[in-house]
Amino acid sequence: MTAALDRIKQEVFETKTAVASILTLVAGLATQIRENAEDPVALNALADSLDADQQEIAAAITANTPAPPVESGQ
Repeated sequence: MTAALDRIKQEVFETKTAVASILTLVAGLATQIRENAEDPVALNALADSLDADQQEIAAAITANTPAPPVESGQ
């Protein structure tokens, strides 16, 4: 295998791992919300946790998304 193919395989693996982690996070949060529906303090803590996780995910996406190519004048 070429180095380029090895790199792409690694990137695919890392992406699938990240997606699986996000799905686990979402499923866990849904369960926690249902279990704490009567506890506003616990729900606010979950919301704070979700906000922090969302910010981390957004930062990772921004950091790992290449900038679009700059088009030169016509």
